[in-house]
Amino acid sequence: MPVGRRGGYVDGVLFDVPIRPAAVDPATEALAARLPAGLRLGTSSWSFPGWAGLVWAHRAPADDLSRRGLPAYAAHPLLRTVSLDRSFYAPVPPDELQTYAAQVPDDFRFVAKLPAALGDRDGDRFLSPTLAADAAAALSAGLGAKLGVVLLQLAPGDVVVDWPERLTALLAALRGATDALIAVEPRFRGALGPGYAEALGRLGAVHCLSVHPAMPDLRTQWLDGGLAGAPALVARWNLAPNLRYADAKERFAPFDRLAAPDPDHRDALAKAARWALTRRRPVWITANNKAEGSAPRTLWALADRIDALAG
Repeated sequence: MPVGRRGGYVDGVLFDVPIRPAAVDPATEALAARLPAGLRLGTSSWSFPGWAGLVWAHRAPADDLSRRGLPAYAAHPLLRTVSLDRSFYAPVPPDELQTYAAQVPDDFRFVAKLPAALGDRDGDRFLSPTLAADAAAALSAGLGAKLGVVLLQLAPGDVVVDWPERLTALLAALRGATDALIAVEPRFRGALGPGYAEALGRLGAVHCLSVHPAMPDLRTQWLDGGLAGAPALVARWNLAPNLRYADAKERFAPFDRLAAPDPDHRDALAKAARWALTRRRPVWITANNKAEGSAPRTLWALADRIDALAG
């Protein structure tokens, strides 16, 4: 094949060719068939060239994967959701949301982040019900029935004054704007204080279990977040212990192997998932490359552990 930008190789990377899914072995197909339909596993975004052989059949540039890789990603039987991280940084144009929705199977669902400005304590839109509602309505309109979860992620910082009351107002606005499940992922420990679980429960929202150094252990989050009575389980395996994102990115790139296996968190998340699934509650778990080194491999191992617990 000739070297060039269109339809060829540059430094061993294919450009501007169809992004094909990686081959899936029979054991993985059988594992996916055994897992409950209520379980959705996925990654944070999908534009990583290092996933060649895991998700993609060949190595392609990140820009190509971002634009055209989603159908291949969604073809993998273990990947039934994905975190739409773009919406955290800036609004995604409606036509692009509609394109995403058209690129995935009917039973695929997105986890979509609400704007980062909602968690910016120094901004004038911090915990703004209006901004939250507008963003959720736009995501719902663009993704339609394929929007599964809207996620409110709040940055680390001091305890928020009148936190349960402000959260209740924001959740009420969200509930009026979308039928999707609402999940809240605070990254400040004081969020789990009195009134938090009650505020979530009143509006049918859920605490998002977060594997992140800014948060307490999963058992504390489970108890203080009221997850025993929640309608669903949403979890995000974000970052390896004692690392920052930049450090993890440098250490783990190109995200093709489990550089730092974390069997303790894997086991805890698998047990939480199995607990919820046996009670017919839907489960959403997304993994980041910075958790163990490769989000797909993290999910393959997690799926194996969830399956093993069924026996």
